[in-house]
Amino acid sequence: MSIPAYTAYVPVFNQAATLGQTIASLWAQSTPPAELLVIDDGSTDASAQVARDAGATVLLQPSNLGRGAARARALAEARHEFVLCCDATNRLAPDFAERGLAHFASAPHLAAVLGRLTQPPPRTLAHRWRGRHLFLGRPGPLERRAPHATWATVVRRAALLGIGNYYPELPAHEDDDAGQRLAAAGWELWCDQTMVAECIVDNTLSQVLARYARWYEPRGRGWSWRNYPQNLRTALSVMAPKDLAEGDWLAVFVSLYLPHYLLWQAPRHPWHSPQPSGAPVSLS
Repeated sequence: MSIPAYTAYVPVFNQAATLGQTIASLWAQSTPPAELLVIDDGSTDASAQVARDAGATVLLQPSNLGRGAARARALAEARHEFVLCCDATNRLAPDFAERGLAHFASAPHLAAVLGRLTQPPPRTLAHRWRGRHLFLGRPGPLERRAPHATWATVVRRAALLGIGNYYPELPAHEDDDAGQRLAAAGWELWCDQTMVAECIVDNTLSQVLARYARWYEPRGRGWSWRNYPQNLRTALSVMAPKDLAEGDWLAVFVSLYLPHYLLWQAPRHPWHSPQPSGAPVSLS
């Protein structure tokens, strides 16, 4: 099967420590990208120089504008119809792009294919908890109804541009928002668990909890005290038992602390929901 030329891009903000490995994994794809962009979102570290040294084309944002603006620029600048996104804290298996691009040949209504996020063998409490409660994907059949997450994803550029691109106004949840608009316009979103991305960043426990808060924030309103009872039930009936089954008592305490952390975070997680700048292009 002939694999089409594609653009790869990496949004980055102060992630020079892992960016080189991310870019190397993109160049090492069984079918390398025809174009590799790094959107430097106002980094103050050496991210831009790392990207240039690794052979990427660097597009500098004037300041830290957020994920929505970085992704919107990447899609606007890409020269190819198919675009692979990889976060600057991940590296891809060598067959990631080939597996993802192969799906589009027989699926004209397919907008995006998401890969599975894994991690190396955990070395710390933070990594054990992250692997157990954040990176939930397991090898399995192709999912033809999936969210639009962008940690490691292949997308059809025309589909994203047709619904107005990612909203630059969104500093977070830009992918979930775009996924909802894609689905409303009739596009399909898949997840292929054989497309593997590995998280290579060394998160602290505080960073892992902040990531959980961002990923699972209730859409449309953000965290509030109303979520506390359900969060507590989930911690007691789902998360802590998983930790206990692994004999990980320290992780049990983290899981039981999580509902209180999310309640404390509620005022710090305002929800942003901009109005569409234009009508989406429907497939119907």
